Order: sequence, then C-alpha cells, then structure tokens
Amino acid sequence: MRIFRNIYFIISFLFLIFLGNNYYKYQFDKKIVFVDKSKEELILYFNEICLGAEYGNSKKVTRKWKTPLNLYIVKDKNYKEQIDFITESVEKINELVSDNFKISISNDPINANGHLFLCSDEKLKTYPEPFKKIFNNVNKNSFGFFNYNFRENIIHNTSIFINTSKPIEFQKTAIIEEITQSLGFGNDSDLYSNSVFYQAKYDTKKSVLSFSEFDKKLIQLLYNKKIETGLNRLETEQVLREIIK
Repeated sequence: MRIFRNIYFIISFLFLIFLGNNYYKYQFDKKIVFVDKSKEELILYFNEICLGAEYGNSKKVTRKWKTPLNLYIVKDKNYKEQIDFITESVEKINELVSDNFKISISNDPINANGHLFLCSDEKLKTYPEPFKKIFNNVNKNSFGFFNYNFRENIIHNTSIFINTSKPIEFQKTAIIEEITQSLGFGNDSDLYSNSVFYQAKYDTKKSVLSFSEFDKKLIQLLYNKKIETGLNRLETEQVLREIIK
C-alpha cells in the first residue's frame, strides 16, 4: 500500500507542475481556479494587435473587410522577387481567413480597392493625389506603410507602400506585415519577436518572413464570422473565450 501511495503522490505532484506551467492560477472564495495560460495570452495579444490602429486616434474597436480585397500592384520596375513574395503572402492569408473574405491580385487599377506601391520613397513622392496625401509621412527611413479607410468599422479600401531602397529581406518583412495589417491588424507589439507584428524588428535587424502560430490564430480569429466589427475589449474577450478551444 505504501508503494501505491508513493506513486499516487508522485503523479499528483507531476500533475500540479503541469498545471503550473500551462495555466494561470487564481483563488476565489478559497477555491483555486485554473485558467488556460495560452488562451489568455492569445486574447491579450488579439486585443493589442486588432483594436484600433497605430496611426491616428480612431476608437479601440475591431475593424475588418466584409468584401474581397482586390489588390493592384503599382511598380516602376519588374520586381519579380517581391511580386512572388506578395503572391505567396496572399496565398498564406487566404488559407487562414473565412467570413466570405479573400485577397486577389488585380490587373485593374481603376476598380481595385487596394493599391500596393513597390518603389523607393523618392519615387513615391511623384504619385498624384490621393496617394500623395496618404503617404505624406513616409520618408527614407520608412520600410513600409499602410493606410485603410473604413465606414462603420468596415474597411473598404487600403493603400500600402513597400520601400524598395531597403535590403530585400526587409522588403519581404514589410510586405507580409503591411498587407496583413491592412486587413484590420492595426498595431505593432514588443511581445513576440517571431511575429510579423513585432515592433522592434527593423531596429534589431530581424527579418520576419512567415507567420508565427499566434499570428495565424489572430488572422483566423478576426476573420471568424462570430467576430463582428466595432467590438471593444470587453466584448472581444467574451466572444473569443467562446471561440478559442
């Protein structure tokens, strides 16, 4: 019996270690409640990235597309490597989104609802309005930039800039980040260095050419049909806890 008792204590001890590593522990009314750590971290990260935008003073609520994005690429040279990476990034995003949304590369600049400019910051200054005003704050230090317009928190067009005067690895880093941010992921973060939303990647000379697991989950969550536009932090937390398993 002593042997079985010892085995029981060992198993119980190991189980508690597992809980400590994977769950937050809270105590309410002398009862211990375990909350999934990864789930809570994902919810916090979602709200940091998806509520509002890093530019301007817009409300901290969810925004996303409700119609397909037809993206036209404006370029002054061939840029085959960059175009290939844009296509690859779009394909990755389309594998993750739902809610009747997808991105298509368009050959029609007039009817496109998104324009991606592949050029130097100097060349960008030569393009006419409304793009001159949109990219007014871009300078030689800019790696990339995005802007989207929305009505009732539904995004209806976007303008993206990729600075081709920068090294190719950082052009690609800007491509995957700026395209993704233009979909409603408006903020950067210092939390995860393997994320396309990592704030310090250019300062630390770190290229990020693919989505992290958290990035993929954020894209899937924002473009889940249960996530409506205009949700604030408290509302997203409630809905996300229902969605995330």
